[in-house]
Amino acid sequence: MYLKKATAKNGRVHLTIAEGHYDPVTKKRKTVNVKALGYLDVLAREYSDPITHFTAVVEEMNKKERMKRVQLPLL
Repeated sequence: MYLKKATAKNGRVHLTIAEGHYDPVTKKRKTVNVKALGYLDVLAREYSDPITHFTAVVEEMNKKERMKRVQLPLL
């Protein structure tokens, strides 16, 4: 997962937590949006540095996902 920053036509930056996947059927990479966070200027009112904050959140989510994969029983 990663923090996706998309710039709209009006110049505002929208933050989304996204995850990349490879589709073996089409042989192309696809991006799946996990959670839409909102516009950067609005998030800056709540967080002093929203990009740093949500980057840390994404790292924590990745760590939890890795722990789930390690704990899966092998069949």
